[in-house]
Amino acid sequence: MKNRTTGDPLAGTRPPFIPDPGEPVDPDRRERDLRAILAQPREVAPRPSPAPMRRRVRTLTAAAAAVLVAAVVVANTPSSEPSEAGPVESPREVLLAAADAAADAPAPTASRYWYTRTRSHRVELVPAAAGHAAYHVVVGLGGESWVSRTRADPGVGLTLDVTTRPLTDRDDAEWKKAGKPLGGPLIPTDPNTGEPALGFSVEPVRAGELKFFLAEREIPLSEVLALPTDPAGLTAYLRDRFRRAALGRVDPSTESHWLAWEAARLLSGEMPTTRETRVAAYTMLADLPGLRTMNRTELPDGAVVGVAAEERTGPHADVVTNGVVELQLIIDPATGLLKEKRDVVVEPGTGTSRVPVGTVTYSETVVQGHWVDTDPVLPPGTDLDQLVKEAGE
Repeated sequence: MKNRTTGDPLAGTRPPFIPDPGEPVDPDRRERDLRAILAQPREVAPRPSPAPMRRRVRTLTAAAAAVLVAAVVVANTPSSEPSEAGPVESPREVLLAAADAAADAPAPTASRYWYTRTRSHRVELVPAAAGHAAYHVVVGLGGESWVSRTRADPGVGLTLDVTTRPLTDRDDAEWKKAGKPLGGPLIPTDPNTGEPALGFSVEPVRAGELKFFLAEREIPLSEVLALPTDPAGLTAYLRDRFRRAALGRVDPSTESHWLAWEAARLLSGEMPTTRETRVAAYTMLADLPGLRTMNRTELPDGAVVGVAAEERTGPHADVVTNGVVELQLIIDPATGLLKEKRDVVVEPGTGTSRVPVGTVTYSETVVQGHWVDTDPVLPPGTDLDQLVKEAGE
């Protein structure tokens, strides 16, 4: 997603520890960053165990592996441009091939911190105020986090940058009337400047297990590592959580969308799921009804394979009211890694502030998600002990 704002979107808000892209690279900083990167432990792929999982032998044609995305059937019409790939594999074959690739991936080895580096974009509605009407902006966020496996070390989260661009020409006009503010209503602001709060957060040392969010609740690391490794068991586990959250009122189409979203959590790298659970998640997705493949012209830049699920939104949805959105999960078929998850508008709905069909209202990429044994990389001069003390007060 390209940013249409001109100039430096962080002008006046960039902390001193984030370099200005227009300035020459500082050699000392470059050397320090390289040392930090090289200090990250490198996982070595273990050999298969004496009793390996039973695996299906499947291959995709070269053309299909290069351009396919599997998607739960949606109401929008595919691109009228002809596909450049020729014959395509079925969505189920695509997903089961991704499961095979996940089965071949190295098994993660637990270490000191679970480290993630993420990039996200989302459409936010800025309400009307003096001098401007309501408008939509696309807010981009980049971040890093280190969460302690044993919670004996403080957790650290960094917000590295915030970018903003109006969604349409009309939004651009209202955004300019508002003074071209960075961020949106959902972005925390600095109480002193009113600008997006860049920097970091600290979680003090706590008792108990490290926790991750899955299926509408927090679950401890031990439960993450013990999630079902068979598709039926995983589906039953997630469906049970979904029905509890929905208080027994289950719409089958909504359930499929929700199951696909939770599968994305297991596959994206945001939590340390086992290799066997990732295989089960892909197989579970392959069993969801109504899959389709997408043409090359429908894919984001660099996309290879993925899945998606359709959902009709209600009257209280944030951006698309009483409309239809499609959850798209972009997959690397060679590694079985989930590259991106995103929501795309299929029907804009009945809201007064409608967004165009085809708009990506939310996207998230976990650039890295793995165990590390090195200390968090903090801004120069940061007194972590003092911050931990303040966070615990």
